[in-house]
Amino acid sequence: MKKIKLLLIAVIATTTASYAQINLNGTWSPVGTTNITKVTNDPDGGDGISDGALFINGTTAAPGQGVTYTFGGTIEAGKTYSIDSYIYNLGNSHSKVVVSLFNSTTNTVLASTDVLLLQTGTGKTPELSVPLSYTATASDVGNTLQLRYIRTDDGNTSRDFSIDSAKLNGVVISSPLLDGKKKR
Repeated sequence: MKKIKLLLIAVIATTTASYAQINLNGTWSPVGTTNITKVTNDPDGGDGISDGALFINGTTAAPGQGVTYTFGGTIEAGKTYSIDSYIYNLGNSHSKVVVSLFNSTTNTVLASTDVLLLQTGTGKTPELSVPLSYTATASDVGNTLQLRYIRTDDGNTSRDFSIDSAKLNGVVISSPLLDGKKKR
């Protein structure tokens, strides 16, 4: 009986510890009146040409539209969260996007960068690499981490963009929209 209790305690402790750390069992969610769809017009971005991307399409003329990825688990003190993301715009209009690591529990931007995706009209807009990094502090412990892509342009419905790939600490963040493809 003691062995069973010890085994049960060990399993609970392991499960709790593995749930606590940030993981890729998360979800993509639209922000504002945004549709998220799969496209296969993506450049290489280090993961292959036309392997799938998320097209972020604002459907009404409103600023602040975009998408978030909410990671599974919770933030750990002292852990560094590094994001490497590739985004692009094949449209005939520019898009301005803020890419950020966000603590959704405290409503705090942890790291961010502005990206201007220029129009070309040729369908050949190059991808931009967007690196972010944040080392968590004690005040972040137990909170929820999000990766956010929010448009900061005028909200015109022609100002869309696509996310080719995003990695957390070198591991690809996947999506059901990308047919479960995970490339490392």
